[in-house]
Amino acid sequence: MKNEYILKKNPEMLTRKIGSETLLIPIYKTTGSKSYLYSLNDDASDLWKIIDGKNSMKDLKKRIALKYNLNKSGMRKINICISDLKKIKALI
Repeated sequence: MKNEYILKKNPEMLTRKIGSETLLIPIYKTTGSKSYLYSLNDDASDLWKIIDGKNSMKDLKKRIALKYNLNKSGMRKINICISDLKKIKALI
């Protein structure tokens, strides 16, 4: 995925904050779909909060990297997080 790509949240994925936990709840249905509930860890939750459908993936990575002073290993984790969010269709 290119760094210029604009990340957008899937409007068919509800977000609920319960205590310190961020939950994603898909409301879309596909053939043979099951009900799922996704819980985001703190890093994924911080990333999820700043995805606004306006900033590029590069800009979002930069904001997270500055906030946490990330090295290359940390940046790989952000890439994995983005990939995982796309796999569950939380990002479109």
